[in-house]
Amino acid sequence: MTDTPTYEELAARVRELEATVQQQPPPSSELLTGIVDKGVVGFYVTTPDGRFIWANQAFASILGYDSPEQLKAEVTDIQTQFFLDPGDRRHFRETLERDGSIENFECEMRRRDGDTAWVSENACCRRDPDGRITAYEGMLFDITARRQAEQKQEEAEAFVALLLNSLPVPVFYKDRQGRYLGFNRAFETFFGKNREELIGKTVVDINPSELARIYHEKDEELFTAGGTQRYESRVQNAKGQMRNVIFDKSAYKGRDGKVAGLIGTVLDITDRIRMEAALKKSEERFREMAELLPGAVLESDAKLNITYANRMGMKLFGISDDDIAAGINGLDWICPEHREKAARRVAVRKHGKTVRPTEYRMHTRDGGEIWVQLNASPIVKEGRTTGFRIVLTDINQRKQIEKERENLIAELKAALAEIKTLQGIVPICSKCKKIRDDQGYWNILETFIQEHSEASFSHSICPDCADKLYGHEDWYRKLQDKS
Repeated sequence: MTDTPTYEELAARVRELEATVQQQPPPSSELLTGIVDKGVVGFYVTTPDGRFIWANQAFASILGYDSPEQLKAEVTDIQTQFFLDPGDRRHFRETLERDGSIENFECEMRRRDGDTAWVSENACCRRDPDGRITAYEGMLFDITARRQAEQKQEEAEAFVALLLNSLPVPVFYKDRQGRYLGFNRAFETFFGKNREELIGKTVVDINPSELARIYHEKDEELFTAGGTQRYESRVQNAKGQMRNVIFDKSAYKGRDGKVAGLIGTVLDITDRIRMEAALKKSEERFREMAELLPGAVLESDAKLNITYANRMGMKLFGISDDDIAAGINGLDWICPEHREKAARRVAVRKHGKTVRPTEYRMHTRDGGEIWVQLNASPIVKEGRTTGFRIVLTDINQRKQIEKERENLIAELKAALAEIKTLQGIVPICSKCKKIRDDQGYWNILETFIQEHSEASFSHSICPDCADKLYGHEDWYRKLQDKS
């Protein structure tokens, strides 16, 4: 036995002693006295009306008294002073008077200090020659520790049951033969079966044969190998629908260290599979549409590491799938003077704010430079930005045209700055035709025009002036006659 014997150990020891007494000559009074006075079992003799005639030290100690003498002196009514429930005492007496003895009678008693103790009694009646009951005599075992352990066990089991029933996922456990020992409420709801239909049954008893064979084989694998098991399968629910599920199971061991059964959960992933399939189709459509677009379409993670580029994106920057797999950060493509602005706008987009399309000068892999217009939107999952979808429009040709236009405008402005014009009223002498300038000086006509325009003069004589100047000359008249 252990240092603190259990009720079962004590009962077994008492039975051994009884057998020994029956097989051997009566023991000496010293042996019996030692067993009674120094043992842990409480022995007593009481009157039928509830007073102690005799008790040993163990009995007094169990109920919190220093000695049997103190016990006898202070206890005058066992029913009111010891029994927390008066009905227990009544039941005890009625059984004794009817049957003559009682075994393993458990009840809660009040100790001298006010605390309580759980005890188990074996007792019998002592009668006089006329058959009248003169006393009750018996033995008392302190089972407080055992009852507290049982209570804790019951509380733990109640907590586990409450916990399991609060879980939305079906949970079950089986013994080594694959028979259901228990499950939670979600399991009953999912499969549409109650405890009476499931307890003690196996998968073969409650499932279609083709499914039962799979479940049985998997259970046997776990029973043989131990540990844990996870796999996908199909089950039929309460509505007769076939559902895709994940089984998570663990083997548990008994006191002998061998696998004694398993506990498992059933996770319905049918809706998740449908959503994944729908998402995959949606992504396929996105990829197909992206490949048809004339602009570059990119996807990145939250740090702008490129995860996807369509055909035009790869062509624009001269990259391949292998380059994307090796790692490319979109900020590295942007020229240094625009990089800080791009980083600020990325931070703004992460918080869900709208940013107008932005123009950037970017590098290509071959060392060239291109101008693009960038428009991006965040990829949000579960309220968190996990990446970006980016559309880049090649505006390099437009930028070149704009630059050429700016150069042309600059050239025109420069040319216009050099052009001189005559405007307003020009004061001219009606006789000599000299023109007065802003300072009041009279300038000959040629000088004024040359200073205020781009015109230059070549001098000759008109016919009228030639006649006036040379008409009297013979050589002039002869020249005129010839012409």
